[in-house]
Amino acid sequence: MKMNRAGIAVIPLPCAVCCFAQQSMDEEVVWKLEHSYWEDVKALDLASYKELWHQGFVGWVSVSPLYGRIITDWITANTARGLHLQS
Repeated sequence: MKMNRAGIAVIPLPCAVCCFAQQSMDEEVVWKLEHSYWEDVKALDLASYKELWHQGFVGWVSVSPLYGRIITDWITANTARGLHLQS
């Protein structure tokens, strides 16, 4: 680490890049699922979206304690109002 004239620490770029460049296989799998999640929502592919969720999933959100059964309702409710996800 070097200090510049203003007294601010400067980390050499190659060192900083190597710290963030490597991902574990688990992280890659999770990011792939995250990408699939939003691509399915954007494409309104509700069947593929549902497949991302475990059949036994039950969660509590503001709309229902039985969220696992109505997992796509938030998508259809928004598209019914004319809203669509854009990236």
